[in-house]
Amino acid sequence: MITWHGVPSTEAPVVVEHPPGRVVPKRRMEIIDVPGRNGPVIISEDAFESVPQVYEVHIPPGVPDLALAIRGVIDWLCYPGYNRLEDSYEPEVYRIAFFEGDTEIENILNKAGKAEIEFTCKPERWLKIGEVPVVMTATTTLTNPTARTAKPLITVKGSGAGVLKVGAYTLNLTDCNGIVLDCDYEDAYRNGVNMNNTVTGDFPKLPAGSTNITWSGGITGLTVVPRWWTL
Repeated sequence: MITWHGVPSTEAPVVVEHPPGRVVPKRRMEIIDVPGRNGPVIISEDAFESVPQVYEVHIPPGVPDLALAIRGVIDWLCYPGYNRLEDSYEPEVYRIAFFEGDTEIENILNKAGKAEIEFTCKPERWLKIGEVPVVMTATTTLTNPTARTAKPLITVKGSGAGVLKVGAYTLNLTDCNGIVLDCDYEDAYRNGVNMNNTVTGDFPKLPAGSTNITWSGGITGLTVVPRWWTL
């Protein structure tokens, strides 16, 4: 079963015929041939390209009105923008994807339908356990279960100035009360108001393995959404 923008495929209605293939994301890099030198020079970014996620599906026989069912499938698929994509084959992860369209739904004797649907996914497979907030009131060690460095969402509790240490990263905050640190966008805010001027230092990351988290000054605790992911 597929769940797309929160709606399961059984409500579309379509049935997935078999587990989808696995596409390894392409690393974003520049390959340069240098005259007189063996092998190319590789300039690699710490990033990956989007990948297709293809499902073979069918509208099962016995639907009362096949044309109406096909319209339902089209409406389900053609949801705008990036959305959450899940399936029952990897229930522990989700993807962020969009549906571009240009899909043919085959009419089988006006009794059933068949199609190959393709979503374009960002390269990350986000672990659902990485969405669970971790509440900290004292020194804590977080263990990243993947090989990929995570960029957490951290909410700071306290008052006045404080210092946050996450592994090798140190952040100095002049106003701790309710500051949210989005380490992906490297943005600090409170109640929707930009607070980047109250933060100095590098936004922390959580590499593979264990990371020790401590604080001092006016910080009294943290809530961390770790955002674990893999490829």
